[in-house]
Amino acid sequence: MILSVIMKPINKLNRNIAKYDIYELYSSLAEENNFSNDSEFIDLIKKSLEQNIKSKIFKYGKQTEKMFAYVLSNLSECELIKKEDAGEIYSNNEVVIPDFRIILKNREQLLIEVKNHHSKVKLKDFYLRKTELQELKNYSNLMHTNLKIAIFWSNMRMWTLVDTKFFIEDNKYASINIETAILNNEMSILGDYWLATNPPLELKLQVKENELSPKCLNGVIDKVELYSNGNLITDKYEQNLAFNFILFGNWQAKQYIEFNEQTDERVIVTESNPIKGNEEEQPFYMIGTLSSLISNKYKYIVNYYQSSNSNFPKITPEKLSLDIDENNYIGKILHIWRFKVNKNM
Repeated sequence: MILSVIMKPINKLNRNIAKYDIYELYSSLAEENNFSNDSEFIDLIKKSLEQNIKSKIFKYGKQTEKMFAYVLSNLSECELIKKEDAGEIYSNNEVVIPDFRIILKNREQLLIEVKNHHSKVKLKDFYLRKTELQELKNYSNLMHTNLKIAIFWSNMRMWTLVDTKFFIEDNKYASINIETAILNNEMSILGDYWLATNPPLELKLQVKENELSPKCLNGVIDKVELYSNGNLITDKYEQNLAFNFILFGNWQAKQYIEFNEQTDERVIVTESNPIKGNEEEQPFYMIGTLSSLISNKYKYIVNYYQSSNSNFPKITPEKLSLDIDENNYIGKILHIWRFKVNKNM
């Protein structure tokens, strides 16, 4: 008998932010601005917050940082995740502090700088200032810790983790293209891997109708079924996985309505299929990396709350967990393949 081993996400430790962080912020700003009263502090915070919220680059950059922390907390090789660029620092060296310090289960430590790369041109190279990259390196050298750059290629909804040696430098910028980033991607050392399964995946909602019109179907959901490759999924664990794969995988989904002659009811079908090229037919197709599925789930939750006028939803690592069995679970109906892809040697 093979035991099920579900990875438990790393918990976010509780800290009294209202007590300690706000006072640290107040004392730091007071030193710089010599406030004559507390209201000046409130005014400065309000002005800064308004400016930052208006800046899409800043806002999405910070959101990507937070998303990466939640991704890390759900990857099996991470033992501890620490926000590195927090608090005061004293140094005569020209340094930029990376976003995170990671301790892996093998006790290796990494410094990781997180970048969001969004471009109208899908495969445009990623650039950052040469001076910023050098100052990040300066810090990592002082700490005797390897530095990696985590890039979220938002058009492809994909993470890459690369060593700084793969960046090409000119007089002003350091850059890397998507091909180099993928070939030298080290996300697997954090516990990331590709997932694959049998297409199509289908979510069927059987609806007891109240009213039917050409544009809208109103009614009560009477039954929910999930299918893999035309086979009904009955196992609760596999049903949950299939639902997450449909919602957050990188396959294309289409929706249509069927008529169930046995029950005389309409069935709303969401069918998810891989975007097939010219490859030969095969029993499984990649549905995405674990990190990309977690990121898609994070963005789904954030977008849902923002549409409800809440900019800061309360998210926990457990909410983003896909409950993937780490003990090479193959599946009864929903067959699962895992592929750990190492960087090009």
